[in-house]
Amino acid sequence: VDRSDQPSRVVSRAQIADGVMTLSVTERQTSHYAIAGAKDGARKLVIEHPRRVGWELAGGAKAETTVAAYRLPVDIPPGETVKLSVTLERPRLERVTLADLPADALVAHAQSAELPAEARQALGELAKLRVALTEAERRVAALERTREEQVKEQARMRDNLAALASAADLRRRTLVKMGEAETRLETLGAELAAARDAAEAARRALAERVRGLTLQVLTP
Repeated sequence: VDRSDQPSRVVSRAQIADGVMTLSVTERQTSHYAIAGAKDGARKLVIEHPRRVGWELAGGAKAETTVAAYRLPVDIPPGETVKLSVTLERPRLERVTLADLPADALVAHAQSAELPAEARQALGELAKLRVALTEAERRVAALERTREEQVKEQARMRDNLAALASAADLRRRTLVKMGEAETRLETLGAELAAARDAAEAARRALAERVRGLTLQVLTP
């Protein structure tokens, strides 16, 4: 007797409300048996397929049971190979908080063939908003790093200036550079403020879309 196992799952309903996606999922575990018959005559065999806690035979199929197994009788003609498939299934709910998902996870859900088209479209829209927010946050982080480096550079020049009291030319050039650095800091400050505003706007857009998204779809 040879056996191979094949897991699968089916989403029967997708619901989005209050920022949470709830999927009604049926998980299935199908075991394929191949039973070779004896050449000298027909045989009767009982396959004892293991039971699993929380799982039932698919489609309401009936079988004799023991505490640990389903007992499945099989008639095997002489010299033939009989195939038998046994499917166990269990229903469960999956809940996903959409606001917590990163862009790549939203994209993966939006491209998942197991979800209905309406759900994929809604998640695709959320993914675009999440990508926009991620890019805005990266812009803020990059500007903050640049500004921090500029502050350190200006502090270094200020320290050097104290040691240039007797070097008028170098002191003059350092003062010019410090003025230029101060101008760059002012520009960076304005850019950083604008970037933070843009990030906050992107954050609000995503949050409002998540809160306002309502969907309930049954799969065909």
